[in-house]
Amino acid sequence: MKLPGWRTALGPPVGLILALALAACGSGSAAQPCRVCAAELAQTRADTYATVAKRTYAEEVYGTPNGAAFHVISRISALLDGLTTGDYALARSAMHHQPIRHAVAVRVTRGGRTLIDVGLRFVVGGRVHALHNRQGTYLGRIEISIQDVIGFIRLIHRLTGCDVVVEGSTGQAMSSLAAASGVRLPDRGLVVVAGREYTVSSFAERGFAGEPLRVSILDPR
Repeated sequence: MKLPGWRTALGPPVGLILALALAACGSGSAAQPCRVCAAELAQTRADTYATVAKRTYAEEVYGTPNGAAFHVISRISALLDGLTTGDYALARSAMHHQPIRHAVAVRVTRGGRTLIDVGLRFVVGGRVHALHNRQGTYLGRIEISIQDVIGFIRLIHRLTGCDVVVEGSTGQAMSSLAAASGVRLPDRGLVVVAGREYTVSSFAERGFAGEPLRVSILDPR
């Protein structure tokens, strides 16, 4: 998947930011920066990796693959017929057998009522679309997620080399670092996990069906 901007975020701008931060510290040098400068540089790098993660998350929600999934799913006859006639079992069956393999969760709501909710339980948020049948009748709002949380974690780990923890408001949590499970992570700063130091940068995201998520980037020192 092409991720606009992530190469820029990980390339020369990061070096420029770190160089400027180091130059601003009068008590250090490029070879032996002071401890304060070293901590600032580590935090700047972790924050930059967090920006990469934010951009990647937005791409999963709003990018072309999600739009392509909606284009196919919104034209499945059994889904449209089931929602039109109130045969929600037919509509759910259609979603269980829909052809888009990377569509990991599908939810349809109308008037505050959930009509369909199928797929994995802990997934990245999806773009919400208005759904209409072939006659133009409004059937509800459909949300499609094309990525589960563990897949997102693996992707960010591969792009940045950092470990990642994602916590949901319902108590679900996943991580690329098993030892980080249950560790209280700061929004920003230093944490020690299994005897190793990590610089943390955390941010909030919207998960599937609007669930609040907290994503923490752990950059090893």
